[in-house]
Amino acid sequence: MKLKIYIAILLMFILPSLGDGMVEKFLQIPPPKPELNINFTGEYLKYEVRWLGIRSGEAELWVEEVNGNYIIKGVSKTVGLARVLWRMDDWIELETTKDLKPIVYKLHLREPTIKADQVMVLDPDSKQAISERKWINISKIRVRKLDFYQGFDPASLAGLVRTLNWEPGEKKFFELLDGSDRYLVLVEAGPIEQVKTRLNTYQAIRLTPYLFELPHQKDQETSALVEKIEKKMAMKNLAEDVYIWMALTGTRPFVKIWGKAFIGVVEIELLAISQCPKNEK
Repeated sequence: MKLKIYIAILLMFILPSLGDGMVEKFLQIPPPKPELNINFTGEYLKYEVRWLGIRSGEAELWVEEVNGNYIIKGVSKTVGLARVLWRMDDWIELETTKDLKPIVYKLHLREPTIKADQVMVLDPDSKQAISERKWINISKIRVRKLDFYQGFDPASLAGLVRTLNWEPGEKKFFELLDGSDRYLVLVEAGPIEQVKTRLNTYQAIRLTPYLFELPHQKDQETSALVEKIEKKMAMKNLAEDVYIWMALTGTRPFVKIWGKAFIGVVEIELLAISQCPKNEK
């Protein structure tokens, strides 16, 4: 019996790679809440996407309020030559509380290589999300369980970032679930700059996001993963560089996004916005 106890203790030291909740050290728990009094109800945003300087896509997003919660809907599609090369017609539907805690996230993919509908439901008590993806053209269903600490989906996280105070040089970590995978997101605030778009000229702060892929379950997090995150070695290589400029007035929309990826430079620019009167300045 003593030998078994000795071996168990020894293994705890020689196998330190397994842990429960190692990534939690980077995150604010409980999750952060909006710091600024911004009401997104009634907001409409339209963006244009340019690839290598060529107009190649459009995206729209609008927010409604139902039973005290936000209902956020968004559509994105390719246009012009890009649509000939890659026909995309995707859309999202999600529900969050007014402090941007996700409830359900729905993703609909209509692309050449995938046509599927995905629904992710987040349980704040168990800290687990259940995601079901159904393929349209084939009889295939995938159910995936994702643990979480904060559990933001892409749209709710974008909204939260807009409601937080940011100072140049500040860094904040968040947890992101997209229904398929789980990520740690580091956002670094850069300088405040004047950004000119075709719609307007904005006083904006530049944000730089970094994406780290996490295991689906907390007990699969390792000390080696934590070390890589600390050294910025575990970034998911979606792009070499990404910069997001967020306006510092009104509902603080993202007014411009610039990214350099393996397919070339992609630019996204805000083309239209309608706001709640109480948010306009």
